[in-house]
Amino acid sequence: MLAGCGQQSSSVPKAIVKQASSTVQLPKMTGIQSLSIASDGAASIWMVPIDLNSTKTQVLNWLKIAEPLSVQLPQSKSKKQWTTSAYTGPSTLYLHLKDKENITIAPAYYIWVTNSGFTYHYLDGVIAYENGNKKAYFKDPALYQWLKDDQWKPQFKNF
Repeated sequence: MLAGCGQQSSSVPKAIVKQASSTVQLPKMTGIQSLSIASDGAASIWMVPIDLNSTKTQVLNWLKIAEPLSVQLPQSKSKKQWTTSAYTGPSTLYLHLKDKENITIAPAYYIWVTNSGFTYHYLDGVIAYENGNKKAYFKDPALYQWLKDDQWKPQFKNF
């Protein structure tokens, strides 16, 4: 968990995570035109893989063994609004498909807002997978760690 402004509170509700069946169709190797990552941190930088085919294979192998989940994230009831000028979430992987669609993959998290600040809460080992307006969650500890802990950096270069 990454803390933001304010103190950690034990009254923050947890996400509800259950096993599920997936209706998400994963892309095929030949359907992915390119990959990129928007790095975490205040100055989010776009990166591309040094070896596209190797990175595509690695990511697709992780997705093939990922376990589909049903996730219900808690909703903060605070009326307080917080604004930041920088991207403060985790690194996000973008799969750019040949049919012009984009898939985004990132460690699953939610932001809990209170009157005194906010905190980030990560769902350990869980990734959020978005394709258009469809969002799915998967238990995928290897891909989660690769993104959250910036283990991808040696395989990528500046765009």
